[in-house]
Amino acid sequence: GAEGRAYIDLLFKVEKEIEDVSFEEKKQKRQEASQPILDAFWSWIEETAAKHTTNEKLTQALTYSTNQRKYLEIFM
Repeated sequence: GAEGRAYIDLLFKVEKEIEDVSFEEKKQKRQEASQPILDAFWSWIEETAAKHTTNEKLTQALTYSTNQRKYLEIFM
């Protein structure tokens, strides 16, 4: 849903802000800014997945995200 997309948009916004800084600065900014967003995203995934829905696209997106979690967190 829109809420999940909002978390992803926030993560991309952080990445855009740090695209021209050093690796160490990126690492620090990701820990300070991106990690809380990512934590909230995973909480939203878990809460939303626990609810019954007939929205097949949402169910597919939640399953995909869960299956890709370890890859999505590599950048941290």
